[in-house]
Amino acid sequence: MAELFQGEVQNRIDTKGRVSVPVAFRRVLEQGDPEFSAGKNARMSVLHWPKKKCLEVYSANGMAELARMIERHPPRSPMREALSRIVLGGSQPLQLDETGRVVISEKLRIAGGLGEDVVFVGSMGKFEIWDQEAFEEDTAAKLAQLEELVDFDAPFGVEPSL
Repeated sequence: MAELFQGEVQNRIDTKGRVSVPVAFRRVLEQGDPEFSAGKNARMSVLHWPKKKCLEVYSANGMAELARMIERHPPRSPMREALSRIVLGGSQPLQLDETGRVVISEKLRIAGGLGEDVVFVGSMGKFEIWDQEAFEEDTAAKLAQLEELVDFDAPFGVEPSL
């Protein structure tokens, strides 16, 4: 996997929905856009999964891969139709401007529960945009889950098996 979003960056969304994408994430978006070249701006797609408290952002290649996964379902199957509606129909294709900003629609900002203060979080082949408070709550819950699964006192979180 060439495209890897990682890290966490706090930012702000203005009242018109404009937000600056972190520089490191822009570089990954450029790698994941086959139409990108010097003097052009990278493309991305923003979507909201039902019941998820954030937005997910994919590079052009990442969104194309999601579409290929959906296309593997039989035509007119309930799964394909549902995924097409939610993923493809509900996504917002965007292109970075010259300053690295995008405008996220009000509909998506509301669906993702985003306020003014947000957190960009790398998540391998995508990144997420969280409301800062929701992100802190979700991170605490995930840490509690992880503490049940991993022994943090053991090297690398696991006891060696013999």
